[in-house]
Amino acid sequence: MTIRELFIEIESTPFAAQLTVLSGFRSVQRALSELDAPRRLIEHVNQHPVERIHILERVRRLLSKETVTDVEHPDDIALATYLFVLNATDKTLADQAARLILKFPDLWWARRFAEAIEGHLETT
Repeated sequence: MTIRELFIEIESTPFAAQLTVLSGFRSVQRALSELDAPRRLIEHVNQHPVERIHILERVRRLLSKETVTDVEHPDDIALATYLFVLNATDKTLADQAARLILKFPDLWWARRFAEAIEGHLETT
């Protein structure tokens, strides 16, 4: 499976629906570690490290999309997933993505992962 195909799966409504029903940072974190798409993306970028930068580029692209303010960002789950994958595979890129995400107030799960990476959120 290509990285583009994994992006499409992670940004799909069915994928997001699996996580939006969860409550609690630990529950989402556990689900991301168990779901197939994030695991496959981690495996993919571990086999092709040069493609990790494509995840950061994807984060930038999703954050640059025009969205309605004061409602949840439509790509919140995808952004949280990409941050989870980067954190598992490249701490430097994860830090860059986290700093970008923290600039956007309409994110919920992505912001929680960014705060955890930046040390602003207790994850226990």
